[in-house]
Amino acid sequence: MGFLPQHTRDAIDAMATGKAPERVTPRRGEAIFTGEASDYPRAWTDLIGQSAAKEQLSVKIASAIARETRLDHTALLAGEHGIGKTTIAHMLAYHMGVGLITTTGKGLTAEEFRTLVMSCEDHDIVFVDEFHMLFAGGKNKGDWLLPWMLGGGLKTMRGVEKTPDVTLVVATTDAGKAPETLLSRFMSTPDLEPYSAAEGAQLAGNLASRMDVDLAPDYWDEVARAADRNPRAIRKILSQVRDLQHAWPETHPNLPKALEYAGRAEDGLTTLARNMLIVLASKPKHTLSAESLAGELGEPGPLRYHEQVLQRRGLIEISGQGRTLTSDGVRRAFAAFEEVRA
Repeated sequence: MGFLPQHTRDAIDAMATGKAPERVTPRRGEAIFTGEASDYPRAWTDLIGQSAAKEQLSVKIASAIARETRLDHTALLAGEHGIGKTTIAHMLAYHMGVGLITTTGKGLTAEEFRTLVMSCEDHDIVFVDEFHMLFAGGKNKGDWLLPWMLGGGLKTMRGVEKTPDVTLVVATTDAGKAPETLLSRFMSTPDLEPYSAAEGAQLAGNLASRMDVDLAPDYWDEVARAADRNPRAIRKILSQVRDLQHAWPETHPNLPKALEYAGRAEDGLTTLARNMLIVLASKPKHTLSAESLAGELGEPGPLRYHEQVLQRRGLIEISGQGRTLTSDGVRRAFAAFEEVRA
């Protein structure tokens, strides 16, 4: 079909399906911050930490606006979940003054991507979270994306189609699963760093205020530490604190129970991470393969995030032979066992 105008493609869709195709609508302006995003910061100065990423992205935005062009394609790279990738994507669209559509890389096809892009205007942003999931089952799964990024159009069942000139913003916790030839086409690739202890406490305080959780500053550091200074985990703990306050006001702030409900230990390990340590401690040489460890835990999903946390803390070593407890990991495993017994 070649490069067909949008109204012609819509007509073909209507004839094939018997109805007009559904169109998603990008969110714009304050509407970007709806639903779960309603308490996201709007100003870069209100976004705690990530100073290097904020500086780089602010420069990119200023340049794009001055040149009256779209923002460069951007890959937000981070080693863990919940560190602020989605928040930054929303802020990029807000400060560019363009529309935002969000999706996930899991199962994303060229046809589904087309539906999103064709509803956009030039310079809008399409945000793909968990970008590495696009390549599950093989790095050639996203072969259709590179020609589009190079300006060659989007290849679908309708042929090669010209699309609006939008910015692709992706986020991933496992960039190694995406082809390097594709990652190299992102002109902006800021690395998002873990938060410091002071930044974590400030995050807890800011989130408590935005979530209307009555929590004295004396507890902010404790919440941040239990959350491993991860904004998403902090939010989860604070939601438990809030609910417990309304249910059992006489116990407020009941942090031990809030951590229990949130599945966190005081030192920031999740229930699953502690169970990983316990299982490894029970094995010869304290070692198991990744597949055997997942099987023992009955966990069908990837353990990568939890492994990264344990490795960062020096509790396990990761090698081709499997996952092995360090001496510190052995000690923490026995402490975890006592926590479970209690």
